[in-house]
Amino acid sequence: MKILFGFTLVFLVITQGWSQCESCTPDSSCISTDGFPMMCPVIPPDATVGEYYTQQITFYLPANVNDPGSGIAAALVEVDVMSITGLPYGMEITFNNDDDTFLPSAGENFGCATLCGTPVIPGTFTISINANVLLEVLGFETSQPQSFSTSINVIAGAGNANSFAFDNTAGCGEVSVNYNALVQAPAPDSTGYFWDFGNGQSSEGAIPQTVLYTQPGDYTAALTTTIYTLKLQTVLLNGVNGNWSGDFDDLISEVDPYFVLSDANGVVYTSSTVDNNPNASWQLDGLSVSNPPYTIQFFDEDDISQDDDLGTVTINTSAGTPAFDAGNGTSGALWLVWNPTSELTDAITITVFPLPDTLLVIDNNSATITEPNAQTVFWLQNDMPANLSGNPVTLVESGVYSAQITNEFGCASTTNNVVYCAPVSITHDALAGELFVDDIYDSYQWFLDGLPIDGATDSYLMTNEPGNYAVDVTTNYGCDITSAVLTIVNAIGEHDRAGLHLFPNPATEITWLNGLSNETVTLSDATGRIVSVYTNPTARLMLNLTSLEPGVYCCRQGNQSIRFVKS
Repeated sequence: MKILFGFTLVFLVITQGWSQCESCTPDSSCISTDGFPMMCPVIPPDATVGEYYTQQITFYLPANVNDPGSGIAAALVEVDVMSITGLPYGMEITFNNDDDTFLPSAGENFGCATLCGTPVIPGTFTISINANVLLEVLGFETSQPQSFSTSINVIAGAGNANSFAFDNTAGCGEVSVNYNALVQAPAPDSTGYFWDFGNGQSSEGAIPQTVLYTQPGDYTAALTTTIYTLKLQTVLLNGVNGNWSGDFDDLISEVDPYFVLSDANGVVYTSSTVDNNPNASWQLDGLSVSNPPYTIQFFDEDDISQDDDLGTVTINTSAGTPAFDAGNGTSGALWLVWNPTSELTDAITITVFPLPDTLLVIDNNSATITEPNAQTVFWLQNDMPANLSGNPVTLVESGVYSAQITNEFGCASTTNNVVYCAPVSITHDALAGELFVDDIYDSYQWFLDGLPIDGATDSYLMTNEPGNYAVDVTTNYGCDITSAVLTIVNAIGEHDRAGLHLFPNPATEITWLNGLSNETVTLSDATGRIVSVYTNPTARLMLNLTSLEPGVYCCRQGNQSIRFVKS
């Protein structure tokens, strides 16, 4: 009898030999109010990727529990931890009980563990424990597998690589990362970004779209940040107004222009003078214009009198070749360009850990997971914990099988489902006059001598009649199994009540069939297959049995039949 108790018994257990965390002391105040096992805290606090984590956990195991479904009381004799899945990569556990065996009914009602380490993969991890529970129910001990679980949330946390932030650095199967540039030059300077994500993708902009890494491996994600300053490269005059001809030298020459560049705080640059040229131009060595507003005032240099004011314009501080017009005849154009003044490159490594190979194959009654580096394997039968361990495993019971596996990186996956249809054996209880098989299938059909028996659709058949019996069973997951033939030999005599006579019975090489008419005689095996036909027999017929396999056979003539055994 299997009793599935309606409680979740929570342990955090890892395979023997992992003992690196600090020791712990159970908290004796951790006692449930309903009498069922419990853990304190029920859900461990969140952990953060890249940050060391430690948490002490106490679990309470009562000596006795009551099944809430049936009301049956059971003593919790022994709990043996067999395997575990789902522990976050980079974390481990130390127990106060080294052998992973707990004896609640013997007074071992408290235990504790320390969960510690530095997780490297974010996510919510379900830690499942496969344990063998020994119960004492109604004076009898029964052992059954149970699955216990809890979960821990590992937060990705925020990363920082000086010039950019990111929200993830590692994961299983695939990793998505959101990046955000942190360096922004104050206006009017400009900032440029070039992202190389290491996966063949790149981007420009402070906040690129989410980047997805889909193949296992290490990726170098880099950001180059460039600061640009707007600089004045060229000033060109197309013409000047007439306010320049009052000096002596103006009588014998053209205008002698120069300009003064000013920002909000005053003059920042005075150009050279170009003699006798109203269409003068000046090539500057990248004059920064990073403190607007800026104005340019043009003058005509005079040798004797005061220099003549040719007009003032305000600079449009944007890259390009903006034209200007002072409104009094002085006009021209500027050439402003963004020049890089500083550059910074930062990089981080993104790691995608491979998922386990989830292919599960079945060969006869052997199931094998093809993942070569499976660290933990938790078998399921019909979506329930299976009493199986290791890889490969030998299957005994029919069912739909799968497995939850983790690899050496702590990455977990579930395999595909496989269906196993176990052979069916008939048991004969001669004293009870009953044939039966396990009552675990969805349909049954019994056969006698190869023919279906009307109405025989239960897991049992009440009979002691001699003959060859078989049963066909089906399941809702696709199995259709025919049992091996079971032969009942029950005082088969020399003749049956129809009047045919046969001797000897059982027989080895020959037997004699008597009481025949001249009608055709057929000889068939246990499946109903006709193996011999005798036409126009005499009243006494010799049957040669040397070519027949051992088993039960049937001779028929008209509506008469008689069975015999070939030994």
